[in-house]
This record gives sequence, structure tokens and C-alpha cells, in this order.
Amino acid sequence: AVQDVAGTYFKRRWSKLYTGNPLTDTLQPYLLSADDGIAVKFVFQDPKRDSIQNIIVNIYKNIGGVKTLISNGASDVTGNALFFLIAGDKYWLDFTYNGVVIFETQNYSVTSSVVYWTLNLVTGEIQGVDGSFINLVWNPVTDFISKEATSIGYKVNGSKINFTTIDLYTLNGTDKNIFYSTGGVCNTSCTTTILKTNIPYTTGTIYADVNVYTDTNAYMFTYTKKWIIGTTSNIDTQNLFINARLDFGCSTDPLLPCPLTTILSVVLMIILLGGMVFSFNFVNPKGLLIAGLGILAVFTYLGWFWWVALVLMIITSIFYLRSEN
Repeated sequence: AVQDVAGTYFKRRWSKLYTGNPLTDTLQPYLLSADDGIAVKFVFQDPKRDSIQNIIVNIYKNIGGVKTLISNGASDVTGNALFFLIAGDKYWLDFTYNGVVIFETQNYSVTSSVVYWTLNLVTGEIQGVDGSFINLVWNPVTDFISKEATSIGYKVNGSKINFTTIDLYTLNGTDKNIFYSTGGVCNTSCTTTILKTNIPYTTGTIYADVNVYTDTNAYMFTYTKKWIIGTTSNIDTQNLFINARLDFGCSTDPLLPCPLTTILSVVLMIILLGGMVFSFNFVNPKGLLIAGLGILAVFTYLGWFWWVALVLMIITSIFYLRSEN
């Protein structure tokens, strides 16, 4: 037999009943029905009001002292994601884009059936439901901390910021092992620098949680960052080029195209090939083609040239070279 043991909140929590045995198996926990909740539509857009697709939304609630996932979904091509929630209740939210948590809050209350979230995926700026903007920049921006680095940190800006805190930790499964914490009062802008000597690790992966509080001392947002520490200097060169993408109005995700750096990569390739022709009288067409692809491969590794374009060029070149034989 199946018995509803959920009460009024989670309509679809069921358990099997075993004859003569009190043991139960949870079949479908923590799903809210349309009879109990209201339809809440999250609308994700960039500062130009263009829709943002594939924002992964996870919604949690404190149930019996345990952070419990009650709903999740992703924004569609129109930037919309629909959930059933209870008006006035408080929830934990996190948003993930391209595998990275870009936003988290433990203090979201359902006050409207339509909620607009404005995200700047390049700068990391987000506009919350209260209309205020928060912008956080990590140092370093990328997911690597070099051996030569002397410090790490962050800068956060926002009109309603009062103070921030940061926890540095490692993960043991899902357990956080916090090894350093600090915080400070600020007025609209906070810059925090942490000496690398406070990190008791030379290799591995560490995480950072920055908690942002408003001018009423109320918790607002949490930003999470993952760093791999102890990278070599050649990765530092890569980071230098990847960070430079920000100067061209692009994100630091090298998998995403950056038109200006792609064009600049082609221009630099032409200049280098021209130098080979005029300096060494190197005029073999096939050799120039292979050399050009090699140069673009380097720029792809550095995060400037779009990898999809390189793959297409390599495939086209293979067919060209085969046709010449």
C-alpha cells in the first residue's frame, strides 16, 4: 500500500507501507504540487534585455534543519524557468552557468509570480529582485593560482553593500573544511586581499564563499569561486591572455567566442607569416598553411582564437591537402 505522509507542504511525498514492519521507502520526496503553490516564473536577461538560456536553477528549503533540494530547472530560449513555490516562504537559490555557480542566496522570498534577474555574464554583475546591482571581481579571475602569486582576493561593488565576509575552504565530499575566514565593513565598495601565506596548501583545489550583506545588515548574496593552486608559469601566460579578453568586452571563458581577439589572432598570424616569407624566403603554400594553423592553435590555447573556427579550418585544410596529392 502507499500512504501520503507529506502533510500540506509537500503533496507528493509518499511512503510504502510494509505489513508488520514499520520500515518505509521514500519514493518521490519534496515535490510541491500546483494545488499548494503558485507558479513563479524566473526571467533571465542580460543588461540589454536579451534572453539568457541554460541558466540552471536549484531551489532549496530548510526542512528539519537540512538544506533540501525541492525543485530545479533551466531557463529556455526565452530566458524563462517556471517553478511552483509558496508565497511568503523563504528559499535558498543558486544559479549555475557553464558548470559554474554564478549566484547563490539563502534569503529569497516569494513576493511575485514573475521575477526578473538581470545578469552580466562578462562582469559577473547581477541585479536582484530589489533592483540593486552587485558586481564581484575575483583576483585572480581565472580558476588558477600560480606558484608565484603572493595574494588572492576580491572586489565587490553595490549601492546597498554594508559589509562582506569570505570563507576559504576545501571539500571533503560535501563537507566544507574552512581554513581561513575574514570580513570587513564597507560603503558601496569592498576590496579584500588575502596573503597567500594564509593558504596551508601548495597544490590542490580550494574554494571561496563571499557573503554580501546590505546596509540593513541583512544577508544578500553568496558568490562561490574555485581555484586550483600551484600551477606552473606557462599557465600564468595563458591566464594573462584569458584575462585580457575582458579588455575586449568578452568573458574569461575561453570556450566562448570573442570576435575581437579572434580577428586580432588572424591579423597577428598574417604578420608572422609575412615575416617568414620576407625574412627566410619561405614561400611553400602547404608549409605556410600548416604554419598558419599552428600559430592559430597557439592563440586557441591562449583563449583568443575560437576553437570551433580552428577545428573547421583544420578539417577544410585536410580536404585541401588531400585534393592536392
